Amino acid sequence: GGMPIYFCLKANGEQPIAETLQTAGALFEVSSQGEWETAVSVGAKPEDIICGVPVKPRSLIHSLYQAGCRYFVFDCLEEYAKLIDEAPEAEKILRLYIADISIDSIPFGAKEKEVCDWIQSGALDPQAVSGITFDTRKNKDI
Repeated sequence: GGMPIYFCLKANGEQPIAETLQTAGALFEVSSQGEWETAVSVGAKPEDIICGVPVKPRSLIHSLYQAGCRYFVFDCLEEYAKLIDEAPEAEKILRLYIADISIDSIPFGAKEKEVCDWIQSGALDPQAVSGITFDTRKNKDI
């Protein structure tokens, strides 16, 4: 049982910290090729690593997907299209905007109305979305 814990290497990607967390059973969220390499070098399984940055170049998506990453975050249709092209079999995680309901949250992510419009227009297949995420970096009350 329990819930897996993903550590954002952007917060502190130093090798000794990553090694300690890996030994403790944590999983990793990465935002760059360097963070990916750190996670893999300490023994993280590529298929368990999340690429959590919602805006990324095609080259990063392609590289991580080829290396085994199977979880990618997106927050706009342009990013969704890149994932369809570059990581077709990957799990696509939608980052939602929550700053309107959670004071002091980071004001990034797809807004509810946008997502509804995407689905209604046929631009986003809701069945293709494997999960949701949101950023609570500045909000300690969630």
